[in-house]
Amino acid sequence: MKRFLFAALVVPLDDGAWSLLSYKNLPAHQISHSDGIAVTVDASSGPLVYKFATPVRIERISVSATFAGQIKTMEKLGAAGADDFPLRIGLIVAGKKRLSFLQRMSAPDWVKKLYALAPEGSGIEKIHFLNFTTQNQEASFTARTHPKSELIEERVVGSFVDGKLQQNVDIDVDGTMLGLWLSVDGDDTKSRFVTVVKEIILETKEGIHEKKSI
Repeated sequence: MKRFLFAALVVPLDDGAWSLLSYKNLPAHQISHSDGIAVTVDASSGPLVYKFATPVRIERISVSATFAGQIKTMEKLGAAGADDFPLRIGLIVAGKKRLSFLQRMSAPDWVKKLYALAPEGSGIEKIHFLNFTTQNQEASFTARTHPKSELIEERVVGSFVDGKLQQNVDIDVDGTMLGLWLSVDGDDTKSRFVTVVKEIILETKEGIHEKKSI
């Protein structure tokens, strides 16, 4: 019987570790790294992407974060016109899907940078998002394929309570992960708020049982 040993991998949250991508015609966030990753949202959007040095197989993710402000909508989060969440953590799964020559010519920069995370000769299979709601707002779904992209799958896994989030999430996703995608959005609802990600720890099947950085 094969025995798996686990490693607790601490994701660095400093400025040099993450790339802030932007969407055309949408305001960008204000980002600070003085205390984790602080994302100041003002009707803005834009992913933060972190690339692993080598692909990893993730069994569990632990996240600590805070939220201050409001997502201004009477709709459930994720509904049409209200597809904003205080925090989504995306797991970028390695696969075989790659951009064709014509797709590379026309794709936005953020799409090309996303696919550039894959090692030479490989691609991306899916992005699995773990979604967190506010304390007083529900999501319009439990799990779904995003209506605007078959590349994105989402699952609602928790919520901020009194502005704080401290949660462990078991990961049931086949394959290895190329990196993380942090999504904190307020463009749909024209909302203003601040989300601060204070810690992300990944539990993987590789390595020995210790705490280290990747």
